Amino acid sequence: MPKKRNVACIKCFKDKRLQKFIRETGTKSHCPWCGARNTYVVPLEELGPLFRDVAIIYNPVAWDMGDTISDLLQEDWEIFSERIENASDDLMEKMTLAILEAGLHPKDDVDEPDYQGSFERSTNWLEGSWQEEVDKLMESAITDAKRRRYQSSFDLLSDSEAYEVAFEDFGIEYEEGKILYRARIHKNRTIKEQFKLHELGAPKPEEVKNPGRANRVGEPVLYLASDEKTALSETRAWKGAPVAIAKVRLKRRLWIVNLKDHRPLDSPFFEELLDWKVQLTGLFHRFGEELCRPVMPHEEEILYKPTQHLCDLARKNGFDGIAYPSAMRPGFNVVIFDTEAAEPVERKYVRAKVQYDYDNLGEDEPIYDETPYDHLLEKN
Repeated sequence: MPKKRNVACIKCFKDKRLQKFIRETGTKSHCPWCGARNTYVVPLEELGPLFRDVAIIYNPVAWDMGDTISDLLQEDWEIFSERIENASDDLMEKMTLAILEAGLHPKDDVDEPDYQGSFERSTNWLEGSWQEEVDKLMESAITDAKRRRYQSSFDLLSDSEAYEVAFEDFGIEYEEGKILYRARIHKNRTIKEQFKLHELGAPKPEEVKNPGRANRVGEPVLYLASDEKTALSETRAWKGAPVAIAKVRLKRRLWIVNLKDHRPLDSPFFEELLDWKVQLTGLFHRFGEELCRPVMPHEEEILYKPTQHLCDLARKNGFDGIAYPSAMRPGFNVVIFDTEAAEPVERKYVRAKVQYDYDNLGEDEPIYDETPYDHLLEKN
């Protein structure tokens, strides 16, 4: 008679949280799935509720429209070890189904989906809501540019509580006295004196002639960086350019939206509100990409609209700024909305050195990276 596969062992899985659970609650025996001996095992009925809590984030679909639930779980979370994933005879799928169906009773658990069917990932409604809002804003900017209806207004800000909760989940405090950095190219050859400290703060409103990632024309903000080299790189200084780099000290405690080191969940198990956290992962990954995505000068007026809107939402929800990745260096950038919240305390001059590197671009490769707003730029 074939051995009953009613237990699974720690070596069947790659997920660290699942391994920890099996080690702490299991007993030593041999595994009927991967063949390991004298290893920690637990009954499938103990794993079933854990797996069903994860499977609920996927939607059942028609047979020819989706994937197996085992493939989705492995692609998204790398739950199973290579022993199971690379085994023959569809072992990973059989094990997944055995776990998901363990402990279920056909008469009592009628609301459970058919795990042997096809599934798809849930739509990211939070990111979709953001895309819809920004599409409207950008369409207005393109088709009604002369009126500048959203030049400095909050008219399009969402009233959804979802954004408020989302920002709260990614807020961090910057303590008074924290040091960041700001760089400014000395462009005017006729000015022989070096910049004074007060000239290395935020520009005055009348000096803000161009839009930025976090500001509109005439609306100054303070762009800072985590370190000197990141601050220098963000200026796009040319070879030999003289650049002033200031050490900037925060004058008060600030509440910052942290997009700089946002990482997806490393495990779906033992997570409350898993679906919500997956939604946030998509949304905040999108935010970080938009803030650090290089923008061509002729596209700034349009492609800065989404990040300006993002900063409006952060302000509306009580934040003082946003920290986001740098496209130029391993460091990060910080934009502070209140230009009086920090002050330059020290400065030095450097001469920029520039090293160029490149990747070959194939004949069939797109010249520019795609953005979520290309369909709107084509209308412009």
